[in-house]
Amino acid sequence: MRHSDDAEPTIQVEDEPLSSPIIHAEHLKRTYRVPKKRPGLGGAFRDLLNPEYRMVHAVKDVTFSIQPGESVAYLGPNGAGKSTTVKILAGWSC
Repeated sequence: MRHSDDAEPTIQVEDEPLSSPIIHAEHLKRTYRVPKKRPGLGGAFRDLLNPEYRMVHAVKDVTFSIQPGESVAYLGPNGAGKSTTVKILAGWSC
């Protein structure tokens, strides 16, 4: 037999505005200028006097937000730009 005092508890959810992210990054990018290497000894001398370069995109258009209390993992293969992204966020010169 149940009494009126034994009613099951109810859960009320109030709409709270989402807090602002603790980390927010938009359109991060980092491009390195890497010298091209020409084959042979003659190529090495030409590279010394007149080097040619190619552009390598380490980080290209990375955007994300992390909310307070949120756990995240940052995964990717070698050379994907994970460390470069962390350095950009930390303000280190890369």
